[in-house]
Amino acid sequence: MTTANRTQNMVQIGERRFHTIGAPSRTLVSRFPEKRVDGDYDETSNPITSTLVISDHRDGIGVETISGATNNSWYSTLSQRHNNHLVLQRQTVDTDDNDAVGESVVDWLVQLGADIYEVAANVIYKFDNDTGGWGSALNTFDDDVTDIISCPLAGTDTLVAAVANGGVEFSTNGSTWVDETDTTGIKHLAYGFREKLWGISSDGKTYFANSLAASGTVSWTQVAQLNLPFGEVTKLLVGPGPNPADDILYAATQTGLFVYNNVGERWVATDLTLPFHESNGSGTTVFRNAIYVNAGLSIYEYTPGEIGGRLRVMGPDLNDGVPADNQGIIKAMSGTHQELVVVIDGADTAQTDDESLLMELTDGIHTGMTLNTGLGRPTVLGWNTRGWEIKHEDAIAGVGVSKSVLVTNAYSSYRLWWATGNTVHYEFLPLGIENPNQVATTRRESTGYWLMPWFDANAVHTEKNGLQWHIDATCPSTAEKATLKYAINYDDNDSALTTLGTVSRSGDFEFPMPNAVSPMGVPFRSIRAKLELERGANIFSTPDVKKVALVYKPTLETMWGWNVTLDLSRDAEGYTSAQQRDYLFGSARKALSNERELFPFTMKDDNDGTNVYWVFIANAEAQETAGYSDDAIWSLTLAEARPAIDENPNA
Repeated sequence: MTTANRTQNMVQIGERRFHTIGAPSRTLVSRFPEKRVDGDYDETSNPITSTLVISDHRDGIGVETISGATNNSWYSTLSQRHNNHLVLQRQTVDTDDNDAVGESVVDWLVQLGADIYEVAANVIYKFDNDTGGWGSALNTFDDDVTDIISCPLAGTDTLVAAVANGGVEFSTNGSTWVDETDTTGIKHLAYGFREKLWGISSDGKTYFANSLAASGTVSWTQVAQLNLPFGEVTKLLVGPGPNPADDILYAATQTGLFVYNNVGERWVATDLTLPFHESNGSGTTVFRNAIYVNAGLSIYEYTPGEIGGRLRVMGPDLNDGVPADNQGIIKAMSGTHQELVVVIDGADTAQTDDESLLMELTDGIHTGMTLNTGLGRPTVLGWNTRGWEIKHEDAIAGVGVSKSVLVTNAYSSYRLWWATGNTVHYEFLPLGIENPNQVATTRRESTGYWLMPWFDANAVHTEKNGLQWHIDATCPSTAEKATLKYAINYDDNDSALTTLGTVSRSGDFEFPMPNAVSPMGVPFRSIRAKLELERGANIFSTPDVKKVALVYKPTLETMWGWNVTLDLSRDAEGYTSAQQRDYLFGSARKALSNERELFPFTMKDDNDGTNVYWVFIANAEAQETAGYSDDAIWSLTLAEARPAIDENPNA
């Protein structure tokens, strides 16, 4: 649109010019409406600013960007099980490294009587609770142990180990072992169904044994065969049937879950079938009358039924998953009084395209596999039916984890046991939900952090101004500290974090942005906070953050409106009063009042578009002459519907 020089008191609307009475008046229309506040004021009642308050973290991790209301974190190594409490996580205790294990990964953890044992490759060791270390090797098996369980054979607690390329070995004391040297090739073991010991080979041959003979061996009886490609059985377990009181034998495989039908002596596929993956089912476990089957970083919850099972997906890969540094494969799972616990193998994420490295399968169907790329940190997560919480995060990426996780009351204390690399860890567990205000005997980690999801105020296109952060915290002493940092605009790098301050006493603390000296605020499209907690020498002490709050002001980009009084009582550039009125307000589709598109408006001489605004008619009032005359005075309100467009946004 171009305009020529115009006489004084004329404006151009659309493609025509009009006479005005008086000067047009400009008004700002890019204003947020004030909030309506009823009743008592609270922290969100300020009519100018808005406040985001985060105090309930019980929905756990896994949301990277806030969408609507959420109690999730993006990621956190702090305890998130309590409303209005964000505290240091329970302490992970590292047992002494077993020098005899060397670079091997501890594969299995198992309990016999009141003691805990570890198996690394083909050697077994016993834990010394007094020293916190592991003794010398108790036994060297003929080959790597593929499974090991503890069960009451012939009324005696017995360790039963399946050994690759060999037989099943037994021990009632952990030190003296009987090598059965059978030829069944049993790879996975289970006990309990029909009060028998069960075994299954790599090719699906299924056996049972009644009890130990006097020689310490058993006699295996083959009853069925699970006809699947070689190597696809990953776990044998006893779980609930359609009637939870009746246990049934299950086999987890790389393609789904199968149930043993002892009437027909055959295996039957359940409703849980899966696309092939080499890790599927390896950590399958039973928790609260449901069966949990792992597949990569996913978990399938399967509840058997008379007609068909109920199935849902509930793994830590839901929502936005976990950060790249924490990717991996679920290797083991177990239930506690409060949670389902999973162990993620951060070393098992590398993808291979070399067919020679892929598993050889006999059916000719499975020709490859896809795994996540990269290396993640080994982690232990807990799920309490509401959300996932990080129990432990290893400091080193790419370390393998144990194939079993153990929950036990060995050594007269309720603990969770697992291993990363050649180190076995344990954590003391509560028997119930503990209020951190009321329990002062919980051992705490020395540090931990909480990472808030990105927040865009549900208006990603709108600029916001962060004014200040608030922390309501309790610090038992100056040794307990909470440090607040923030980042903006989806920059995930640690270098993007700005430290606002550290709290080392109890109270409600305000942190102006960017600082107290220059509190003009920080414009952002999106923003997140990071809290870092640390304690002093007191292992039972922790800072406790009750609430984190962000005060911000939504800011619309500048948009203008104009109040213009048009004089239609005289011709304008050859158009009569009636023609001017019809152009603006006629019934024709092209009348400006009926236009769906914006039209240009300017009140200045303009040849380069600098003073052209794209508007719509927001309001109109007319004083028209009665009778035959078309003379009229029209008062218009013209308003921008969007801010001015940057002609070169990449400049």
